[in-house]
Amino acid sequence: GEAISKQIAAAWEKGFQAQSMVRIIVEGTGDLVNFVLFRKMLDDISGVEGIKTREMRPDTATIMVDYTGTPKNLAEAMMLKTVENFGINITEVSEDHLRVEIVSK
Repeated sequence: GEAISKQIAAAWEKGFQAQSMVRIIVEGTGDLVNFVLFRKMLDDISGVEGIKTREMRPDTATIMVDYTGTPKNLAEAMMLKTVENFGINITEVSEDHLRVEIVSK
């Protein structure tokens, strides 16, 4: 019984992805159009349930993303997205946040 319960627990944990809030510090937001397009790109990623802007400063913003998965998974999904007007550099990935730079093309 114990061996089976361990197998079930391992399979359940592998298939389970907790939803969490990921803080994204976005640099290069001076071009507001690109920042709006960046938010739209995020919203189109599977697992993103919501986006809230927490702080806006000159050329930097902090947003909170309600995401099912880990920040690393979100960073990987962001790298697969392409946008005509700009590119993104992910400069930091941690357990609870990402640091991203929007680079105009």
